[in-house]
Amino acid sequence: MAWCYAGGNVISRKIKHVHFTQFIFVQQMMAFMVLSFYFAVSRTFSPKELSSINGKQITSYDRLLMFVLCICDFTAVCTQQLAFQKDSSSFISIISYMSIVYGFAADFFIFDIAVKFIRIIASCMIIVVNLFLTVSKFRTKRHRRPPRG
Repeated sequence: MAWCYAGGNVISRKIKHVHFTQFIFVQQMMAFMVLSFYFAVSRTFSPKELSSINGKQITSYDRLLMFVLCICDFTAVCTQQLAFQKDSSSFISIISYMSIVYGFAADFFIFDIAVKFIRIIASCMIIVVNLFLTVSKFRTKRHRRPPRG
């Protein structure tokens, strides 16, 4: 999975001349075709399976959360595509590690998972390293610019 993610990001950087909406359109069409093919060849598909997960009925609240998830995922894919087209892959990769901290915060604030001291230390280390690397990248980038004249 990590290789696919990294490969997609490198390709995004290579095709930066292509408008990001074209990439998103092709990606969504590919997902639709793969899903359609799966449903066409799957012998286990039935409408009843779509209305339950492990025997539990899907509620309207579950459907709302799935809709919000789709919007968040679509926004993440669009912004990631734009980010890799606009800046260097190494800088964007550094910033993407912040998702670990966001996941930790969601566990704590949304899902009420108990906080362990080691998790707090690890999150702080991620933030400090990201901050240090980001500042050093900006300084390096600023020193490389030719003087304006």
